[in-house]
Amino acid sequence: MSGLRTIALCLLSMASAYSQTIDIDWETDTLDHAPSELSGVVTAKVVVHNVNDLLFAYKVSIRETARGTDDLGLLTQFLSKNTGRTEAVADVKAPACLETFNSLKRTLAAILEVVEKDPGFNPEPVGDTFRSVPLQETVTAWNKIEGLVRLSEQLHDALVADAAKTDCTGAIKNDITDFLSTTWHEFLKKIGTIRNKANGPHTYEERITLRPDYDYAITVAEYYKGKLTKQRTFDVKPTSNILTLSAGPMFTGIRNPVYEGRRVPVNGGDPITALVVSQNSGYRTTGVAQLNYLLPWQGVSGHSLGLALSLGPSIRLSGGEQDVSALGFFGGISVYLWRRLFLTPGVHVGEFADFPAGFFPGRPIPTDFGELNPVKRVTVKFGLGISFKVADFSRFIPKTTTEPTTANKSTEAKPTEAKPAKAKPQK
Repeated sequence: MSGLRTIALCLLSMASAYSQTIDIDWETDTLDHAPSELSGVVTAKVVVHNVNDLLFAYKVSIRETARGTDDLGLLTQFLSKNTGRTEAVADVKAPACLETFNSLKRTLAAILEVVEKDPGFNPEPVGDTFRSVPLQETVTAWNKIEGLVRLSEQLHDALVADAAKTDCTGAIKNDITDFLSTTWHEFLKKIGTIRNKANGPHTYEERITLRPDYDYAITVAEYYKGKLTKQRTFDVKPTSNILTLSAGPMFTGIRNPVYEGRRVPVNGGDPITALVVSQNSGYRTTGVAQLNYLLPWQGVSGHSLGLALSLGPSIRLSGGEQDVSALGFFGGISVYLWRRLFLTPGVHVGEFADFPAGFFPGRPIPTDFGELNPVKRVTVKFGLGISFKVADFSRFIPKTTTEPTTANKSTEAKPTEAKPAKAKPQK
């Protein structure tokens, strides 16, 4: 038994929960992926793709209602079209101190002109806010200056080397020193932030908590200089798989006997009327409709294999004529596969027709004894259910016939009431 228990625990530990991620494409305003179902409270990661994080700040908020790509290629595809690429600089002869200084200042001015004036970097005012600039527009603006930025870095290195030469002295050298210590560092700080974001994944992530049986409205807001520029709301309505319905046969230890008087032969004498018990096997088959609840521990509530608490009514399928209730109750712990097949050992509570008072199998029935009335009682026995996932229980509910109208009732013949058969007296 310990070996089987170890195997079962290993199998349950292998049933890992799926990663819960909500993916939103900010460029197309679409919800690309969200959890389709939940087994319990999870922390989901909201990932907003294609955000223009070069310019804007983002925030995610959710409203809970009870019920329920890496884009680096966008940059590299423009490198071959960039007129300011560094390959063209390799053949340029290093300028003298002053010439290099002027070249670097002209290059920085050209870069800053794009950064400060290009619409891709500077959203236009729209009313009391600003235009939402698509990511691709800003990436295109960055591609215009990316080669110039690399050129400026090469010119900076050349300027440092030229400034150390003996022919670079006086006011020119002082101007170069001041430029490198102030203007160049401010430029690097500004351009470095843009470059890091331009080469980033362009995603915004935030974690939220999702619970079963709730619907969610996830709102993503975009801001520029504290002003709201764009806002979109996406509905996420995961189904809850905490509860699964199933139905199928159940093998129960509650017997369903039938008691009747029959004529039986007696050695050396005339036949007598004695008590005969039929349909009295140790186990019988009945039907069960189960409500299966996942246990609140992820280690035993996997998607493909796990445990569930199963409860529901049992329904006698056929057999038995002792006027006992056809309904019972069945409950236990189920082992499920893919939350479709449920194997449930448990307890079955139901009504049982015991022997008529004072009788046992084969006892002669006295003459004119009357009816054989079993002693009915509620009992609890072991049961084993094998049930299968269903959408609902409607197909298992018997259809009722429409009652006739008052006019029809008056013309219909009343059925004759059947009386229970009496046991034949002993001769």
